Amino acid sequence: MQQLVFLDLFDDPSPLPAASTAKPGAEPPAPDDAMATQPSSVGSLSVRPPAATPLPSPRPESLADVLAQFAPTRKENRKHRDICTAAHTAAEVLGIRLSDITANPSELAKLLAEAMPAQVGVSPTRWRRVRSLLLVGLVEMGVPLMAGRYVGSRSSAWRTLEAQLPDRRHKIGLSRAIAFFNLEGLDPGDLDEGSFQRFRETLTGASLHRAPEAVYRKTVRLWASAATVSTAWPQCPVTIDADPRRYALDWDDLPETFRADVDAFLHRSGSPDPLSDDWCEPVEESTIALRKKQLTQMSSALILSGVPREDVTSLADLTKVSNARRILRYLLDRKDGKSTPYIAQQAKLLCTVARHWTRSDDLHVLEKLTANVAVKRKRAGLTAKNSARLRQLDHPGNLSALLQLPARTLEDVRRRGDGERRQALRVMNACAVELLLNTALRIGNLTNLELGRHVKAIRRGKTRVWGIVVPGHEVKNDEDYASPIQEAETIALLETYLDTYRDRISPKSGPWLFPNDRGNRRSTIAMSRSIGEYIEREAGLVWNAHLFRHLVGKLVLKENPRDIETVRRVLGHTSSNTTLRNYAELRNDQAFRAYDALIAKLREQRREPVSKRNSNKPRSRK
Repeated sequence: MQQLVFLDLFDDPSPLPAASTAKPGAEPPAPDDAMATQPSSVGSLSVRPPAATPLPSPRPESLADVLAQFAPTRKENRKHRDICTAAHTAAEVLGIRLSDITANPSELAKLLAEAMPAQVGVSPTRWRRVRSLLLVGLVEMGVPLMAGRYVGSRSSAWRTLEAQLPDRRHKIGLSRAIAFFNLEGLDPGDLDEGSFQRFRETLTGASLHRAPEAVYRKTVRLWASAATVSTAWPQCPVTIDADPRRYALDWDDLPETFRADVDAFLHRSGSPDPLSDDWCEPVEESTIALRKKQLTQMSSALILSGVPREDVTSLADLTKVSNARRILRYLLDRKDGKSTPYIAQQAKLLCTVARHWTRSDDLHVLEKLTANVAVKRKRAGLTAKNSARLRQLDHPGNLSALLQLPARTLEDVRRRGDGERRQALRVMNACAVELLLNTALRIGNLTNLELGRHVKAIRRGKTRVWGIVVPGHEVKNDEDYASPIQEAETIALLETYLDTYRDRISPKSGPWLFPNDRGNRRSTIAMSRSIGEYIEREAGLVWNAHLFRHLVGKLVLKENPRDIETVRRVLGHTSSNTTLRNYAELRNDQAFRAYDALIAKLREQRREPVSKRNSNKPRSRK
């Protein structure tokens, strides 16, 4: 019979405790030991707990039920004691009562994905342990769960097939599906569309993965890719439902005359004729790319609303009032009738086209429609999500973990042996975090840094002094940006990355400070995601690249709540009013802390000595 080892199903590579060989009557194994389980008929990938622990009859509805199951035996059973402790820790991290934390796998995964354990001082290692123990508790209570990673043996047919996969990405991305089919007793030749549908249903309903649908889509794409590489790979026709978030047609599927008109409009937007009567300020390349995307989406919305594709021949067709209503109605219906900032931006673009390109006589009507779908501007300042993430650093240990992360990463890479590309990527992320801590660059400017043009060194002998200079036309507010790199630790990390690790990421020479594997500029989205995952994995903080700019305000105003000018200059704001609006909340936090300190001081001054209070009490007569 095959042996299963269930691991943490939250994308955590740390294994759960493995099988125990304890004799009957001996102390149950500690959670650090491995726990062996065997497949049973409960669900596609459920497990039967060890014989020493009988299955409870009712299925748990909340973590309170899990606690109630293991609390009676927690004194004599260390594993049960650790499961109970893990449940209490999860409740503390989530800020929810145990009875309100669901035991449903898919709903529990969503809750835990949004958790910020560092906010209550729970380390990444401890949080991984907590999640693994929760998993053990649910499995022992009979909740059917899909294994996050299967480390048992596969059939010879699957082993032979896996050996033909072209690279590590395919092997990792398809391992979950191969394990599922192997446990179902299916050989590669037995697969059909129903097999994949069962895999999808189990992944969605009995998995703690934070994005099961995305995993299924990726699995199907990798499966089809593997079939093109190996003729022996099962040629199983599997269809993927259209992503409900995507509705736009491909650019090449739009009428040729419409595409030509859009290209002409975009060219004029980027390079207007300075002698024309309706000259307007040229727009940035990023704005041109966004406008092309939005015009593609709006033309697609018009076609999907019922207008024949061949009737959409130019931008004038979009700015007709009847068609503009159709476009906006389609976009609003996708959002349940509610407007969004993006829809308002699309409506505004229709007005821009009508004013400067088609010169529509119905411009006033389009402006009214734009006003109708406009979204009321929210209050200035940090969003609730960013405020919550910044509060993680109220714990001094979390702030220290973030500040020391780059140096600690480099030290760890050197200790492990730094030959692998994976380790070079860790150093790349460490260097990016170090620069963000010292310069507070926007992520777009960070990924756009070129050696020699933006990142420059001034040499004197063997000593180099570095600086970052970004011209105004590449910065959001059109102001030149210049930041010296003065800290010796930052300079040492940057030079180590350039001299030792950068070429291991991409052997192709190129100007980019942070290249991708082909030597080109690393995309903003990929870089931002990589930095966030790196910080969460190695420091336990839920973070994103833009929060480093807010961190400037938090740290400076904590030291001096009136020092708005330093924040303004570091962030490159053209006006101190912008800084005041964005970081008024942080100044309020400091004001309340100062007031709390005042209250505590006044109470201390007015607190009478205990001996004096007791001396005024009348003595009781016996």
